[in-house]
Amino acid sequence: MNPIEIKSMEKVKVIVELGSDNRYSAYMDCYDYNFGLAGFGSTAKDAIEDFYESYREERDMCAKEGKEMPELEFDIR
Repeated sequence: MNPIEIKSMEKVKVIVELGSDNRYSAYMDCYDYNFGLAGFGSTAKDAIEDFYESYREERDMCAKEGKEMPELEFDIR
């Protein structure tokens, strides 16, 4: 029987801010990966939801291309 590999989640800080255009953005405050994630919206909630959608899309793309993607946990600020 093979041992089960348990991967720990990596925690990444996500900055949410209001731009000069009165739209919100949510983005990773981390450059440790070969990808970046961001989301945008008319409210902070919309930007965060869009951010999570970009994470799902990136995971799907990596899976289709046979690339590994770390499991990430987000610290929304």
